[in-house]
Amino acid sequence: MLLFAILHHLNDKEDPGGIVARIREALAPGSYLAISSFRMPGPEHPEGAAKTAAMEKLFNEKLGTGRWRDHDEILGWFGDWELLEPGLVPLPEWRPAVTGSSKRNATYYGFVGASPTNPDQAAPARGLPDCSVNASAWTRGEPGPSGERGMCVFPPKSGINR
Repeated sequence: MLLFAILHHLNDKEDPGGIVARIREALAPGSYLAISSFRMPGPEHPEGAAKTAAMEKLFNEKLGTGRWRDHDEILGWFGDWELLEPGLVPLPEWRPAVTGSSKRNATYYGFVGASPTNPDQAAPARGLPDCSVNASAWTRGEPGPSGERGMCVFPPKSGINR
């Protein structure tokens, strides 16, 4: 399930965490859930947090919706699902360096989680297919390097960030 650029447009009264919980419950064991969302810089970046708060105010005045949430609130959307590497990180960290796109966006994050498996079933392989071998074919909807279709990411740099 892909929830890209959606949940940050829901206000707190619309309960994005509850919506994600209902979606997680409806998905089959072994499913994946990928989310991208605006993220408020933490207390370790007070200048960035102040700029982001001003940007959120302007965004809502001019466009109507947009909510930057803190790290823990976003992680809570995954409940007991396994967070896959590299974790909740800025979106560019889900891809290798691409010429001209090395600038880190400190407020737009993404992550992928895997549902717990049914104990009576064999556990699915964890991690996502590595499509770096032939990414251009995959983006055109052709099968990935191992014949897989669907969600595919480039290998993470290293480690998991929670």
